[in-house]
Formats: sequence, structure tokens, C-alpha cells
Amino acid sequence: MVIAYIYFSRIIVTLLEPVIPYTLAWVAPFLNEIAAVVLYFTTGYWFRPGDNNPYFKLATSEEEDVAAVALEKMETADLDD
Repeated sequence: MVIAYIYFSRIIVTLLEPVIPYTLAWVAPFLNEIAAVVLYFTTGYWFRPGDNNPYFKLATSEEEDVAAVALEKMETADLDD
């Protein structure tokens, strides 16, 4: 996808600039911007967060209780040493 973007924005648009008439000089920058938007949206769609991502999971009260007990045990073990 990135290679296609680079070829389009750097080579194809550059080759189109001398061919288009002066009244349509806005077309080349417009095509560059459209190519960038397509690249950004496609990349964002491909790398969006998944539904079962463990980093977005909220802790339940049971998990919080287990974590608190484990933390207390670690603190008391450090004090005993």
C-alpha cells in the first residue's frame, strides 16, 4: 500500500502535471491529497483495535481482589525479610 502511494503521488501525479491544462492546475495537488486520505483511512482500518484485545479489558471485582491480596502478601513478605 505504501509503495503504491509513493508511486502514485511522486511519479504518476508528476507525469500528469505537464499534461493537464492551466485551468485545471488544482487537479495534481487534489490527487495527492486524495491518495494521502486513502492511505490514512486504509491503514487505520487495517490496524484498528480488535474486539478481544486484552489491553482494553476492564478488571472485574474478583480480579481486583486477587490482585490486592497478592500485593499484600508481597508487602508482608518484604517486611519479614
